Amino acid sequence: MKKIFMLLCSLALPAFGSLPPEVSGKILYLIHKHETEEALSCYLKEAKEPDFALLQQIGSRIIEEGTKSDDPETMMMTLFGAGIATSPDLLPTLRKGVQ
Repeated sequence: MKKIFMLLCSLALPAFGSLPPEVSGKILYLIHKHETEEALSCYLKEAKEPDFALLQQIGSRIIEEGTKSDDPETMMMTLFGAGIATSPDLLPTLRKGVQ
């Protein structure tokens, strides 16, 4: 949970680094398969410098998955992450939380 929180906190930062498409694609595929721990481990292993664009994509996908949860704690963390991300793409998540 701590790794996910740190990841979400970094969503509002600008992009600096860039991983090769085959690495970033693998990481996003792992996130899609709900293998978050493995995806973040791969990112930490491969990233020589922060790739904030990739981190933003990872965080957005984790937040999207969190909206599908029935667990109140997961939903609360999802809303918190969507709020601090300040991304217009996550407004539907915030709207869902208000309803």
